[in-house]
Amino acid sequence: MQRFFLLLTLITCLLGQVHASEDLTIQRLVVFGDSLSDQGKLHDKVNGAMPISPPYWKGRFSNGPVWTDILAKTYPLVNEAEGGASAVNYRRFSSDIKYKVANHLENEIDQFLEKSSFRPDDLVIIWIGGNDYLTYHWTRPEDIERVILEQVIQIRRIERLGAKHILAINLPDMGMSPIANKEGVAQRMSDVTEYHNTRMKMVFDQAFSPDTVQIFDAASIFDHFMASPEDYGFQHTREACYTGDYWGIPWSQSAEALASNPDDGEQALMRSLTATTQLTSTPSYRGLWTPTPNCDGYVYMDAIHPTHSAHQQSAKYLDTYIRLHYRQ
Repeated sequence: MQRFFLLLTLITCLLGQVHASEDLTIQRLVVFGDSLSDQGKLHDKVNGAMPISPPYWKGRFSNGPVWTDILAKTYPLVNEAEGGASAVNYRRFSSDIKYKVANHLENEIDQFLEKSSFRPDDLVIIWIGGNDYLTYHWTRPEDIERVILEQVIQIRRIERLGAKHILAINLPDMGMSPIANKEGVAQRMSDVTEYHNTRMKMVFDQAFSPDTVQIFDAASIFDHFMASPEDYGFQHTREACYTGDYWGIPWSQSAEALASNPDDGEQALMRSLTATTQLTSTPSYRGLWTPTPNCDGYVYMDAIHPTHSAHQQSAKYLDTYIRLHYRQ
């Protein structure tokens, strides 16, 4: 009975306001976001150094195609999503080196506009915010409000530039991720996720017409993965399939290296990325390759990112939503 009500809730969330764009034919998807949607943009930017492939699949932060790869088989798709990207441009607030390397939503839109423009028959999809909280640790209520405000600012900009249909995706429960459990911040990250998703809906309902901007409820989908994993063939919901780092080094060796380094791990990572962007030849650490793991039964490929199987399931729900709301 519990499974029935969970599934009914999920279907209801997917249906939303089916009437919103009933006569529209979507001709193209335009995607902005982070590593959950990245089809190899960061990998190419750093000359293949991160994420090392294999074990990561063709520069994706997963063990196989991600949801954008899957939907690209059905829809023409332009993707500016980049691993490490944040919603907010933190260069305005901090001189930390990581913000000089990491991309952000406003700049992704700028990059798109350098080569294209928004059209009335585009569906613009924005899935971003996780790095602001889980990676860069801006987790106070005022930080969350800033993330929501930045999305509002950029969506209004996209509207002014000609987009008529925008789909923002909320955040799955970050407290369920292996890294949150490992670092002992699971409850904190769950609270941040709930605050973000609640405020996102409240603010968007006031700021936008549902005929133009809608929210896709990824949080409910991942909640269902966790509550009824057997429905999707999952047996491991809180453990990472792959326990190495983005360079293919086992966590035990990586942790030992960081322990000998007095600097913060994130700063060391971003310094390495900065150096990598200057490379013109194949990075020397390609010798650290390990095979792409078989992650059957796992929700998470690594400590943060979903497996190909989780992406497949998410893509099915998103495709259903698009067909219901933006008829072809």
